[in-house]
Order: sequence, then C-alpha cells, then structure tokens
Amino acid sequence: MHPEVELTLKSSRSGEVLRGRNAVVAFAREQSGHLFETSAEVFEPLDETRIVVEGRMRWLDEERVLRDDPVVWALEFSEGLLRRSTPAQSVLEAKMILAARKTA
Repeated sequence: MHPEVELTLKSSRSGEVLRGRNAVVAFAREQSGHLFETSAEVFEPLDETRIVVEGRMRWLDEERVLRDDPVVWALEFSEGLLRRSTPAQSVLEAKMILAARKTA
C-alpha cells in the first residue's frame, strides 16, 4: 500500500474512508474475524495507474449473517502501490470515478 492510501469501505462502516497505512492495518486487525474473502474475476485496466475490478466479497454483517455480494472496485496505483480503492455500483460508475480523478 502507498503510505497515503485511501480505502473507502463497502461492508462494515460503509462509505467511511480510511486514510494512511496505519488506519488500514488497524481496520484489518479489528475486522479480522468478520471479512472472510474477496475475489477478483474481471480486470479492466484503463491505463498504467487505474483499473476497474469486478469480483465478489463474502463477509459477516453486524447481525452475523454471511453475505456474498458482487462488488466493483475503482483502483488507483502510485509508484506501483495501491493509492486509492473505491467501491462502485457498476463498471460504468467505477470508470466515472477514475475519470474524474484523472482530470482533477
């Protein structure tokens, strides 16, 4: 992970943004018994630093119900390290997120 990584949560604490490696590591430790598995199935690179990934996420919600949800991630890399991860509702939305950041 990039030192200034930004990870937007999808499952628990949906929409919350974790900033920095320490925050991501602390969250991962806190959630170690809750998040079971993520899998990536389709990769669509937009350029050398941006990619849209489609996959699935299996996780336990707050009521301890196992969820198996489709997920799309808009990923950005810097210096070969993950810089931003943002969940999206669709591939089109992920592409729009990444395009908006490219022009900003």
